[in-house]
Amino acid sequence: MEETAASPPPITEFLHRLDEWEASLVSSLHARVALVKNILESKQASQAAPAGLSRVRPEDVLLLDCLDEEGKELLEKAKKNLDAVVSGHFCIDVGHLFAIGVGEVISFLRSVSAETLQKCLSDFVAEPSESKRDDLCLCLKVGADVDGLVDGQTALMRAVAVDNEDAAQMIRESGADLEVRADSESQGCLPGDTVVITACRQHRWKIVRYLVAEGADVNAVDTKGRKALQVACEAAESQLDPPIDSNDEEERLHRLQDEDNRLFYDPQNGDAEVRSAVSEALKDLMQKTSAASELRIRARNRYRALQNPRSLIHFFAWYGLAELVSLAVLQGVDIDTVVEESPGFAPLHECARRAKPDFVKCLIENGAEVDKRTAAPYSHTALTLSLCRIPHLADERFFEQPGTEETIIRVVEILLDHGADLNVRTFQGNTPLHWVVKTGLPEVVKFLVDKSANLQTQNDNGDTPHAFAVKLSKSDRVLRLLTS
Repeated sequence: MEETAASPPPITEFLHRLDEWEASLVSSLHARVALVKNILESKQASQAAPAGLSRVRPEDVLLLDCLDEEGKELLEKAKKNLDAVVSGHFCIDVGHLFAIGVGEVISFLRSVSAETLQKCLSDFVAEPSESKRDDLCLCLKVGADVDGLVDGQTALMRAVAVDNEDAAQMIRESGADLEVRADSESQGCLPGDTVVITACRQHRWKIVRYLVAEGADVNAVDTKGRKALQVACEAAESQLDPPIDSNDEEERLHRLQDEDNRLFYDPQNGDAEVRSAVSEALKDLMQKTSAASELRIRARNRYRALQNPRSLIHFFAWYGLAELVSLAVLQGVDIDTVVEESPGFAPLHECARRAKPDFVKCLIENGAEVDKRTAAPYSHTALTLSLCRIPHLADERFFEQPGTEETIIRVVEILLDHGADLNVRTFQGNTPLHWVVKTGLPEVVKFLVDKSANLQTQNDNGDTPHAFAVKLSKSDRVLRLLTS
């Protein structure tokens, strides 16, 4: 036979049980309190000392303190459970009360607990109907504990976690404090997070913009000392350059090899809607963040970080966010800031070596030093890095792509047009022409020769570009170009 759930009892039976619970609780406590009083009063009467000097034991005081604390907890639990019964059966139209001003007093009393509010929020998220929205509105209107923590989060943090802009706005408009901090990990929110930090961490870019406009403190830091802008940049990376997602084993291997340099990564090929959302949120954060020049971003991929933090301009240039590069410069970020440890790359070095002509131009127009050197002993400039095979060893296919030589020539042309030294000597005395000979790109060799690169400069081994080409067994075409 199928078991059927027992029907709830009639109201009269429920009320009888409630009366019994109340009477039992009161009677039991009354009897115990009366017993204690009788014992202590008898002891006091039997002692010769004046009534005011008779004393209890120290442990009696501790027990009374314990009773006081436990009594508060018991009352709170009883109130919470009884309130749940009331809220399930009691409805009132408070519209008239708010119309005459009394509603503001009701709201101030915060009569709805944080638990009840967040349960109402969960119901609305699970079933976003008008009736559920009205229930949430009513909770907020009559006065809910919007800043109370439930499982470590406020109601506003929970609205962020479920990416519900409507609920977040309603809760904020009901007076939610933007600077309350989470006290435990839950739904992507970490202990110590403010609501704007957790919104950044969870890619809630529209809500981030709303919170910034509402006055959230973007200079507050998480437990690792990072501001919202830093958290946002590091979170955005997984959207701007998503992890490997391919069933093709060869493609996966190729991507893993390219993790060092990401030469094949073109940020402009990413999801336009995502890029726009990220960019707009980062701009809002950037405009409100103080001391932006001191902030460092720790990137995901090995070469980009070598576990070393980079500047905001490194990050923005890597991901093709031109407006943010300009904004960062206006905010005082040094456009020539280098990675703090070897190899000492500035943003221009990275864009040149990855053959990104548009961003080479963007950085120069924003004041980047064209001939700035990398760290010794290599002492490369952006020009030599754009021609040098060393940074590209992770994947030879980079040079096999159609249009690669033309793209490198565009980078070189932009650098030369802005004053780059065509004959600069770098590691082992090699000039740009030596480096491109080693790389083996005939069209680029021709371009440099046509630009009047010095064919007679010797490197530290005494090799001219032609002698270097002979030593490396380069093609007849390259050799002819170097003897013209």
